[in-house]
Amino acid sequence: MSTQPLSTVLMNLTHELCALATLAGNIDHAIGKLEMSADTDSKSLGTLQKVDFLRQSLECLAQYSGNIAKQVNGPVVVDPATAAQALPLRDLARGLLGQNDILDPSDRQNGQDVWLF
Repeated sequence: MSTQPLSTVLMNLTHELCALATLAGNIDHAIGKLEMSADTDSKSLGTLQKVDFLRQSLECLAQYSGNIAKQVNGPVVVDPATAAQALPLRDLARGLLGQNDILDPSDRQNGQDVWLF
């Protein structure tokens, strides 16, 4: 068991949420460049338009968790490895543990496939 201060764990969470918000923004930008078929139904179009809402929501959650991290005072420690153990996305789990430098950062930035445990 490896414990970390709660503020560190929350800042790792903030970093991961920011990375996901950036990814959602990139997806939204890519969708905006696609030509839609004339027979694309309105429900599908509405769903695609929610990608920007997803990006904004992730940005807000990142800001929220960062703000909470700044408020933690005292020696509160948690075991993030145990909390992340059941997560099926290895890159995300490592990022939450503050180990996002283990993998080549270009893999994440260029949208490479996600590695599973």
